[in-house]
Amino acid sequence: MTESIQTITAQEFCSQWLHHPDTFVIDVRSPAEARQQHLEHSVNLPLDELTNDSLESALNKLCSCETPRLFILCQSGKRAEIAAKKLTGSIAYAPTIIEGGITAIANADQTLTTTSNTDKVISLERQVRIAAGCLVLTGTVAGALINPYFYLVPAAIGAGLIYAGMSDNCAMGLLLARMPWNR
Repeated sequence: MTESIQTITAQEFCSQWLHHPDTFVIDVRSPAEARQQHLEHSVNLPLDELTNDSLESALNKLCSCETPRLFILCQSGKRAEIAAKKLTGSIAYAPTIIEGGITAIANADQTLTTTSNTDKVISLERQVRIAAGCLVLTGTVAGALINPYFYLVPAAIGAGLIYAGMSDNCAMGLLLARMPWNR
């Protein structure tokens, strides 16, 4: 992370900033994840839709202070870090990442707004693992039973996972975030 990106623990955030008047929290998870469980008064701006303009528009509508303290929240912290890097240097205030995301806030005994069990969605991280596993299994079985060229599918998935691990950028996750069930 760059030096201008700050972090705060969920416990510090809940005790010091949660009810502070100049606090503005953006949740960069998918809309479905945010509907499932979210911090009250946070604004959902999914990572794939987050731009300087969308942030400024949300700030202008919802924040009356001139210099808000901007906090970024996601499921566990990774997407918040990507969002902070995306925004740093292009907005007037430095974003602060809430370490551990919504999971850490829940563990800090903060009350979260949740939906009923019938509306629960699988987290984006789990969706990526499920999709990668299905593609690897399908490619392997098809390679053994139909044509050896199908072995290219698990090879491509493996290469994609290596790239995602090294670059901290998961194309499959970004693609899955755009799916209708995550909207």
